[in-house]
Amino acid sequence: MKLKNVLLLSFLLLVSQGARGQNYQAGTGLEWDGNEMRVLVEDLTADAGKIGLTGEQIKTKCEVRLRQAGLNPTDGGDRLLYVNVNVVGRGFNIRLAIGRPVHYATSRGTFLIVAHTWDASTAGTHIGEPKFILSQLDLLLDQFIAEFLKVNSSK
Repeated sequence: MKLKNVLLLSFLLLVSQGARGQNYQAGTGLEWDGNEMRVLVEDLTADAGKIGLTGEQIKTKCEVRLRQAGLNPTDGGDRLLYVNVNVVGRGFNIRLAIGRPVHYATSRGTFLIVAHTWDASTAGTHIGEPKFILSQLDLLLDQFIAEFLKVNSSK
């Protein structure tokens, strides 16, 4: 029993101190310095093109909404709003995700990747025009912007 308590205490101390003695706090994945964000729109399916939905429409909608929220869309950088819209027949799926650099350490070294730290998605059916799909993208952008501003408003 004592050994379990010692192991548990050791684990908790490790977690609370993090790597190299740093203190970590729980986050939402939306904590941000600055206001720049790259918009990356995944290539669309052929079915998206058949109904007139383009990657440029999607990117423009996202950039306008980000600007309205006080964010600055950029063409570069390692922090991004990832947008994936799939259209197959009369069905669609939209996924928004925040991608950012994530560092992690193992016994083999320290590594850096871009990972998704927040995401939201929706799916449904459409009537063969891009307007409805773009309105659903708007709803996801509403969710993202509200959560983003809530987390970063006290900076």
